[in-house]
Amino acid sequence: MNLNHFKIYAVLEKLVATQEFWVAYSGGMDSHVLLHNLTQIRELHPQLKITAIHIHHALSNNADEWEKHCEQICSDLKVNYVSKKIEIAAHLVKKNGIEAIARKLRYAAFIELLPPHAALLTAHHADDQAETVLLQLLRGAGVKGLAGIAPKINLGQGWLLRPLLNFTRHDLMIYAKHHQLHWIEDESNLNLALNRNYVRAKLLPLIKERWLGATKTLNQVAANALDAGELLDVIAAADYAQIANSDRTLEITKLLDLSPAHQRNVVRFWLKQLNLPVPSRLKLNQILKDVVTCRLDAMPLVHWHGVEVRRYLYKLYAMPPLLSLSQAELIWNLQHDLVIPNLGILLATGDSMTVEVRFRKGGEKLRPQGRKENHLLSKLFQEWKVPPWQRERIPLIYRDNQLLVVVGYCVGAGWKGSMPRLVSG
Repeated sequence: MNLNHFKIYAVLEKLVATQEFWVAYSGGMDSHVLLHNLTQIRELHPQLKITAIHIHHALSNNADEWEKHCEQICSDLKVNYVSKKIEIAAHLVKKNGIEAIARKLRYAAFIELLPPHAALLTAHHADDQAETVLLQLLRGAGVKGLAGIAPKINLGQGWLLRPLLNFTRHDLMIYAKHHQLHWIEDESNLNLALNRNYVRAKLLPLIKERWLGATKTLNQVAANALDAGELLDVIAAADYAQIANSDRTLEITKLLDLSPAHQRNVVRFWLKQLNLPVPSRLKLNQILKDVVTCRLDAMPLVHWHGVEVRRYLYKLYAMPPLLSLSQAELIWNLQHDLVIPNLGILLATGDSMTVEVRFRKGGEKLRPQGRKENHLLSKLFQEWKVPPWQRERIPLIYRDNQLLVVVGYCVGAGWKGSMPRLVSG
């Protein structure tokens, strides 16, 4: 089977309305075939704008030569060429693994360079999809993981497309030999200590000896899982609409009315709505067991990389980890914004006065406007239902040693200006 450039262009037209395509070009066979095929399409559709982007990982002694090779190929094909060098810190590799950190930095570079409304194309093919499904299965992934490599996702201000998922590695090799393409071979692909390489070199060939159509079958698994994942999102969105509060917390009493499977599904959906990493099933069950059903006066916390989930009263909260906050007193001129490290920015009110910004230590009192008596701030926090972990992080504005403003909540009787506002920044 040869690559049909009419078919690939039809795939691209179906996936996204743009004529600007960037190709993730490593110099290997797969990405070279994709880039070359796009130039064939360009002969029939001259409006196409094609740019190749090469990521220089500096992980191989041959990396500089690979970059020169890629630049020359792009020159021969009359394709715009961009190269980006990234450095991978040793401590990150030790913590996350070379594959994961290289991929993360590579896609960060793509997002940085991809123009608005452009599409980045990668050369993932059917064999890559089969390998991914096997890897996800062995990791204990759910439906979303088994969906494998998506044909289209949002990326930065544009899109990420995989137009070769219906073609096998063998198809690409036939095309490469027919057009006498020259490509580089990355020696790291021979390193069987890397899980994907082991699956590619050892596991998948063994499976194919018994099941000749394994690649096609595993791609069907991915397609079925993708459909199932979309249906789960529809169910989760309906549940979320019923149990989510306006402040993007979950109402625990309503969450508990759902079945355990619905609870897990909607909590995953909720975390994605908050742009937070989704937890493992173990952590998810811990949330439902240790946080959702805990005593009302408890202070539960479940955390994983980049996320903290807490409960206060009948609400479930999720957030990035809270960073340490200096309790030093700050002097603030209300005519200028004030940056508070690890918290945000207090926006200027335009009032011509200087105040002190402090944080709670205990025993503070305030007489809110419209009330006749002073109240302990701790009691006011309870009245306002402020979660305990937030109370130490709310800026308090003093003048002449008198508490006058609890930012975002209340102004005191002696405050004459407008309410200052705290924003993340």
